[in-house]
Amino acid sequence: MCFLTRWICLFLFAIFIISSSISGQCPRLLSPVCGADGKSYDNACLAEFKSSVQCDGPCPCQEEVCACPKHISPVCGEDGNDYHNPCLAKCKTKVKCKGKCPCA
Repeated sequence: MCFLTRWICLFLFAIFIISSSISGQCPRLLSPVCGADGKSYDNACLAEFKSSVQCDGPCPCQEEVCACPKHISPVCGEDGNDYHNPCLAKCKTKVKCKGKCPCA
């Protein structure tokens, strides 16, 4: 029993040392980011140790707003969807042709 406890203590100490060295390499800067793993991190440096940065700010990431005029000039996107105008299509994909899908 005493032997088992000693190994557990050594294991926990090793984990503490490893995690301390990782976080010790990053600045203590609070600039939240959302990792690709869906978890929020205090800064990009900490996120890069476990994942990659998906967006600035805490999770979940907000979709970017695409501001377009409200005029109607239908186009077909390369994704096969109809859009009211080229600007709205470019928010999601590329314009395949003018007019509604399917392209002639």
